[in-house]
Amino acid sequence: MEWSLSPAAGPPSSLTFTTEFPEYFEALADVSFEALVAGLREIMPSANPTSQELLGVARAPGPLAVDGIVGGQTWAVLNRVAAMDDRPADQPVVRRGDRGRAVQRLQERLQSLDLLKLVDGDFGPITERAVVTAQQQYRGAGHLFRQQLNRNPWNDGSKGTFCMFQRFNRLNFLFRLVSQCCVPKPINPRAMCALVSPNCVPERNSDPMVCATAQRQVQAGRLISLRDPVGIRILELKGRWQLNGQAIEINNPAKNQGIWQVSRGGQRGVLRLLPGLTVDSATIRTGAQVARKVMVGVDVLVAEASSFK
Repeated sequence: MEWSLSPAAGPPSSLTFTTEFPEYFEALADVSFEALVAGLREIMPSANPTSQELLGVARAPGPLAVDGIVGGQTWAVLNRVAAMDDRPADQPVVRRGDRGRAVQRLQERLQSLDLLKLVDGDFGPITERAVVTAQQQYRGAGHLFRQQLNRNPWNDGSKGTFCMFQRFNRLNFLFRLVSQCCVPKPINPRAMCALVSPNCVPERNSDPMVCATAQRQVQAGRLISLRDPVGIRILELKGRWQLNGQAIEINNPAKNQGIWQVSRGGQRGVLRLLPGLTVDSATIRTGAQVARKVMVGVDVLVAEASSFK
């Protein structure tokens, strides 16, 4: 879960929490810039983002042809994702059957992306397959969206927040966390997190709890799997909430005066920071103060291992 205060400057009026993974928006960016903007406006209807803000480039690129031929557009993408560059004259169109320094430069980029092992200057079938894989993987603007995410003003709190962007708050890390914590060990379940680091980070609030819970289930002879569609949901706000000294049922939309609203299937929560709002008799001064009160959960499927024998 991640959070941001709004507005970014001056006294905050609201606090937004999100558990939404960035992969959904990466997929939209791969479709088109317009699809990405439409997805953002589902959350922030008045958003008017530019390509520079969302993708880090002045103009959204067109889709990359998946043909195994390396022309100007494929060179540009590989240079960007591999963080390498050359003069345009050193990057001519190359294809299967070509040899030489330009092919070597291509292979160096593919190797840096773990798509190719050998750099030999020979554009053979293995290099061609690696090129096709790269073109498939980077054919849209998803990789640009991903690289720009922590500088995106619509997601860094400057203009809003719509998905998580910290390194470990990604869908693949959730899968790794649960899968590694589901290997039964003859230990106290609470000690499991340290054994599977860095996929489980002991200093985080959620990782040790998720890992220990998964380990308890498998130690009890059960199988566990993440429910499809996979996601983390906001469950409730803990604590004793008051407005001007009067108790409020913060988790009851019909009685909380719109102070706490959860949307997008539990993946987004917005707290209005009204004057006089307190939690456990303390005035709210920081986002971390409230974050400790937010309970989240992930839906899983659990079955007795014996039923699959």
